[in-house]
Amino acid sequence: MDHTRILAAATSGLGETFQEGWNLEKYVALNADAVDPRLRLIEIAMGKGDWKQVRTQAEQLLAINPLIPAGHRFLAQAAEALGERSVAMEAHRTLLSLDPLDSAEHRYRLAKLLGRNKNCRKRGEKWCCRWKRRRAIERPYTLLLDIVERMDKAG
Repeated sequence: MDHTRILAAATSGLGETFQEGWNLEKYVALNADAVDPRLRLIEIAMGKGDWKQVRTQAEQLLAINPLIPAGHRFLAQAAEALGERSVAMEAHRTLLSLDPLDSAEHRYRLAKLLGRNKNCRKRGEKWCCRWKRRRAIERPYTLLLDIVERMDKAG
């Protein structure tokens, strides 16, 4: 383990997030494929409300491994906070293709973003956006109803 990572762990234990972040940034600058330190940097940036940093770290995390759902989730949150709807929509779509546990939340967020999408309205595709929004919201409920039906049949 590198000494900067040890320092980061020590400062984390002391509750010094600024110093921990500084040490982790040094570490990831020297170790381009470091995943866990980037996740911690994202958590620190989210705690400060630094959404640009969250987005930067999430993009770097996805460049290392695009199959990490956390990277897409953090990218979607940062893009929504920064008002970058197209990036947020793409991140939510990618997350849904990775079959996350909280797919209802991502479907809902994607539906909200689709409802605000100006491109749909410009092209006269308002009905398409409404359909996608409705489908994104209805699907989790139908899955829930299926589960309840199976539980009733089993019990």
